[in-house]
Amino acid sequence: MYRLAWVFFLAGVACSDGGVRRIEPEVVPRCGDGIAQADEACDGSDLKGATCVSAGFEAGTLVCGPNCQLATTACTRRCGNGMLDPLETCDGTLGLGTCGTFGTERCSSSCAVDRQGCVSAPYEVGPFLDVAKGGLGWVADLPPYGAPDLVLAVPAFARVEAFAWVQGSGFANTSRKLSFQRDPRAAAALDNDGDGLVDVATVNANGAVDVYRAGASASSLRIVADAGCAGGAFLPSAADPRRLAIAGCEGDGGVWILSAGAVRKLEVGPGAVAAGRFVGDGALDLLVASSAGVQIFDGAQGDAGPSLPFTADLREVAAGDFDGDGDVDLAGLDDAGVTVFENAGSSFAVARSFPLTGAQHLRVHDLDGDGRLDVGFAQGTDWVAKRNVGGFTFTEFRAPLGAGPWVSLNLADVDGDGDADVAVTVPTGAESTRTRVLLNRVR
Repeated sequence: MYRLAWVFFLAGVACSDGGVRRIEPEVVPRCGDGIAQADEACDGSDLKGATCVSAGFEAGTLVCGPNCQLATTACTRRCGNGMLDPLETCDGTLGLGTCGTFGTERCSSSCAVDRQGCVSAPYEVGPFLDVAKGGLGWVADLPPYGAPDLVLAVPAFARVEAFAWVQGSGFANTSRKLSFQRDPRAAAALDNDGDGLVDVATVNANGAVDVYRAGASASSLRIVADAGCAGGAFLPSAADPRRLAIAGCEGDGGVWILSAGAVRKLEVGPGAVAAGRFVGDGALDLLVASSAGVQIFDGAQGDAGPSLPFTADLREVAAGDFDGDGDVDLAGLDDAGVTVFENAGSSFAVARSFPLTGAQHLRVHDLDGDGRLDVGFAQGTDWVAKRNVGGFTFTEFRAPLGAGPWVSLNLADVDGDGDADVAVTVPTGAESTRTRVLLNRVR
């Protein structure tokens, strides 16, 4: 028996080098031991080779945080710091110049000057749409969103129609119809009830105002109080997407503001009227210019500001801060041409005049995206863009718009590239219209 036990002992010793596995104690990774394990981004000074550059920055010192995750608080990006660092040609607005033609320079995400927005031919003639029974037009992106729509009042069929823009071919020949057997004469778009959906508003032949409220799959009609505004039309303004101004009401000196489904009349007196943000409270205000003076009406309160001396008798007026000094300047249109007036604090002084005949549809807008307000209008067979280059100096660009009379003109981003295109509607018969488009090419 002892002999047998000795045999087993010797056999165990003989195979101990290859047959017996040594069990090592398990190493449990712990944040703070200075060794970056597989489930740790770093540990102490062990960053696994990572740097600020590999983390997407340009300079600085990458450190390991107490949770063994990389901390980039000491990393910096030179591009975007508002300073011209080495190898940068711009940063934000720093380093940008002025296009000698039309458009604006931009600073790219890598802080290099991008001059693709500088163009010598700012407008391209786009496609047109003929509508057999069309009326006044307005351009807006209606639900379902994604492509702007041409919204037309169609009095002959007692309805409003919307024609969606199709990239490459223009406004579609087929339309969505809003038909409630009303008598619309002018149509416009706004988010009237604040639900984030764009509604359509109309002024009818008898002055009644209707709102076609956008829904998930269809629109419903809401008839609001009669504004008593027969012959009225919507004033162009991008100042307040929830409000519209209705003017031209047979010269009775009243302008109606459509807001939240209600219509409120402001007694502004006779004169040329502009809508915009002039008071500073964010509401849609009115400016009235006549030979009796210039007066601003607070759209939120309905209060009238002081009347500033003015001598011109204008057919159309548009307003904006042309010189960047914080007050409201004017652009006016009459039979002699277009005039830009500087707000001198206590009065308006002529800053620039453009003698011409037949101008209409005056607009004030940043047409080339350089941050300055420009002046635009239709004249002869052209769209005329007066580019503001500073100091009340303007350079002129013309693009063929086609013969008038133009019954409506809209500035809107028709093709979705971020700039203001021109859409103009002209009559082609007793009850038919053609809508032409000029595509802005500064972007």
